[in-house]
Amino acid sequence: MTPCIEWVGARTAVNGYGTRKINKRNYRVHRLAWEEAHGPIPKGMVVMHLCDNPPCYNVEHLRLGTQDENIRDMRLKGRSESKLSTEDVLAILSSTNESAASLGRRYGVSDVLIIRIRRRRAWRHITNQGAMST
Repeated sequence: MTPCIEWVGARTAVNGYGTRKINKRNYRVHRLAWEEAHGPIPKGMVVMHLCDNPPCYNVEHLRLGTQDENIRDMRLKGRSESKLSTEDVLAILSSTNESAASLGRRYGVSDVLIIRIRRRRAWRHITNQGAMST
């Protein structure tokens, strides 16, 4: 495999993905590189890193896949260990006055994951009372 080309500009705080601001909106650099080389990313597809290096934007290290394929790839490579415990999720659910960004920094996860937990799109098997839902 050719060497990684690592983004030296801004990066996401938690995962280290390269980001670039265009028209006041942040974009992930690896996605921009894919689109420049191959065109628009089809709906329902994600840009996966074959090199497992988030700041890399070498298009030879990128491929399209579904989110399920991305998760399966992550698990096969041993990168799927959850950083959150049930207690952490319960604390996130009960901390309604703290920003997602602040909670993300505290728990070492992305603010997007915090929002997904709060909206019950992630960790939905955990209820606010701590018992597993049925």
